[in-house]
Parts: sequence; C-alpha cells; structure tokens
Amino acid sequence: MILTAELDGVDFLKTAHHGSSGSTGEALAQLCKPRAAFISCGAGNGYGHPSLSCAENILAASPNAEIYRTDELGNIMLTIHSDGSYEIAYAA
Repeated sequence: MILTAELDGVDFLKTAHHGSSGSTGEALAQLCKPRAAFISCGAGNGYGHPSLSCAENILAASPNAEIYRTDELGNIMLTIHSDGSYEIAYAA
C-alpha cells in the first residue's frame, strides 16, 4: 500500500530547517503549492540559510507564492480569522 498525502492547495507552508537546500524539496513543494511560505532564519548565519533552491522549489510549484523570511523582515505573525481571512504582519 502506498500512502499519499492530501496537501494540494496548502495556504501556508513553514519551510523546514531554516530553508536549507534539503528542507523543502521539489516533491513537497509540488504537493503543497502554497500561497505563502515562511522561512525562519537568522541574518548573516554561517550556514547560508536559506538556500536559493528552497525558494526556487516553492516558486516553481506555485509561481504566485509570497515568501516571507525572518532574516529580511524580522518577526512574522500570521493571523487566521474564523471567516478564513488572514493577515500577515512583520517588523520590517
């Protein structure tokens, strides 16, 4: 038996491992096709996070996705209201 995830059309995706090159691969991005992706990483970190390939994978799967990075924007807050509307606020 093969298990398949039902992740098509995810609204929001928090990338794994600070957006490292192996964190959000093509397959996951294609499954999710997020409207917005959030990458939590420190500015000027020695690991080179986030990797360009992480954002490229997301945008290849969902060209209109918004990408929010804490190294560029500071704290990011996603608020989802009971009616399905949402707000994204950040400190930049």
